Amino acid sequence: MKRILYVDRDLTDRFSRQFVAALAKLGEISTVEWLTSEVPEMVKRARAQVPFDAVVSHLPPARRFADGESVAAGGLSFIGAKIAIYGPAFDLLQKVKRAADIPVVVYTGACREHIPPAKWDESGVDEIVEKTRDPEEDARRVATILRDAWALYASLPPRADFEFERSDEALTCDVVVRINGGVGLYVLGRFWRLLGPYEEGFVLTPIGAGGKPDVARECRSFLDCLGLPLDCGRKVRLRIAPPDEGAVETLRRLHRLLNSRYWWEAEPAETDPAGR
Repeated sequence: MKRILYVDRDLTDRFSRQFVAALAKLGEISTVEWLTSEVPEMVKRARAQVPFDAVVSHLPPARRFADGESVAAGGLSFIGAKIAIYGPAFDLLQKVKRAADIPVVVYTGACREHIPPAKWDESGVDEIVEKTRDPEEDARRVATILRDAWALYASLPPRADFEFERSDEALTCDVVVRINGGVGLYVLGRFWRLLGPYEEGFVLTPIGAGGKPDVARECRSFLDCLGLPLDCGRKVRLRIAPPDEGAVETLRRLHRLLNSRYWWEAEPAETDPAGR
């Protein structure tokens, strides 16, 4: 029996009650109103007793916007406004993911176009489902996402040791992408910053089902990689030139990032004092 924590603005709402009743086919549903700092604490406390298997949460706007402050009054750009409005909620959901490696699905009335993709990627949230006027169908969609996530989490290989090959021209290593949700905008940005002076000599090549590198889909730039689906569970080959000692450490850090479940596990020293 699965145990799911459902967080929403108004649990007395008819649609919310219908959604909970339909989602209960997966198991026991615990509910709490409003996404606050108490939610990650609940998940953390539950680990010592009866852990939650997933969290389904709304995505509340930052308090000042919920209270009526306009975006225009703040002089924010479109991207800046999206981050200001929904960034704090994603920060809280990231704390949930830090508390437990469980699927987190956002179930929201906000349109996808209003959601900042980099903050989503940074948070580690698995998926976003837009609310419709059919809460029972919404629950079926969320249930499918959760079942798929549980299966993926269970089938992922454990973190692998760093191993590489050296030639006169370059260093290479193979790695399975274990980072939750795959490599999105935020994670790819961190990945590319790690390359530093080795950016010109870097190549990422997906490895196909037969174990052969798919050279037709080689990535040599940030934009190349952004256009390639680097999903969780996909195996890739990393190549860096020239093969000096600095390249070894760079390759090690790239391997560690892709082979971690979340970016903050790869570079814990880089997280800030606030625990982000």
